[in-house]
Amino acid sequence: MSIALDIGSNKIRVLESQNPNNITGQQCPSAYLTIRDSDSMRQVLENRECPFFICQEYLTVIGEEIFWLSDLLGLPLTSLFPEGAIPADDPPARQLLNSILESFLPVPKEEGEICVVNVPSNHTHKSTFEKREHNEFLLRLIELRGYQPLMCNQSKALIVSELTKESFTGIGITFGASSVEASFVNRGVEYVNCSHHQAGNWIDEMMAEKLGNFQYDDKGNRFLNTEASRKWKESLEGTSLKAHIKREKILGELCGQVLDQAVQMVKQEIVPVILENHFHSPMVLVVSGNSAKIPGFGKLLKEKIDQAELPVEIHRVKLAIDSEYTVARGLLIQSVLESEEFQIPGSIAA
Repeated sequence: MSIALDIGSNKIRVLESQNPNNITGQQCPSAYLTIRDSDSMRQVLENRECPFFICQEYLTVIGEEIFWLSDLLGLPLTSLFPEGAIPADDPPARQLLNSILESFLPVPKEEGEICVVNVPSNHTHKSTFEKREHNEFLLRLIELRGYQPLMCNQSKALIVSELTKESFTGIGITFGASSVEASFVNRGVEYVNCSHHQAGNWIDEMMAEKLGNFQYDDKGNRFLNTEASRKWKESLEGTSLKAHIKREKILGELCGQVLDQAVQMVKQEIVPVILENHFHSPMVLVVSGNSAKIPGFGKLLKEKIDQAELPVEIHRVKLAIDSEYTVARGLLIQSVLESEEFQIPGSIAA
């Protein structure tokens, strides 16, 4: 059995494969909703088959229904990974994460089976070691399920998933919720990985702030309604990022800033490694993530690359935006490669 766990700041996804013809997937939001407890609310949740937990005078709800409930009740969602990390001072979040992993990860057939996992990034991580150290609790939960967790950066998994014809060689950028992450991989070996925190959540926050979009909890505290920004952003079809309508214009400016940061990150941290190791260009650049799905995002990225005048030629930009499981698929391929039969030394960045 091969298993891959893609833990993002927006969604948690798992892919399990008994054989190449039998692959199953599950996903759930990386967030929860806290509602004041009452008999009537419990009845609503039970009728809609919403998983929930009782915590003193509150109900903690997880699963896809949290979006509907958040809209209905006007209550904000709470991320399991604020700023791309599990908070040490949020015991309910840790308990919920444990429950999600218990339901997602089947009992392995053999103790110590490999689970290739991607964990969230944030701006404090200067290396893969720091990322691992910051997510030690999460990795421990996977071990308690009977697996051996092996970390793989999501931008590397993207390359493994999408650049098979290029022999797992190229530059990958994932535009996630809490971070934008980039890697250069040559024949399956990751040479450099970097990230910055101006990403999808930042766009949602800035949109809500600039448009004055707020919501209130049951205690009267005011919050930015970032969920409304995210839903609107993901519903766009055929809209130019250079539109003159105020909301679309703001989005275009924010995406431009995110792309400027991403391209500069590639220029300053990825390109020198490619040149120092005398790898042949031109290169393929593959990108994914919710922000990459915004109409016009790919075109704007190509413009930013041209303006940056990179000393390495990017001859093709590939948008990998057709599947929710793109990164998870790369992790699953890596899981197969890491199995005893297909062992490739040094292919996991750890």
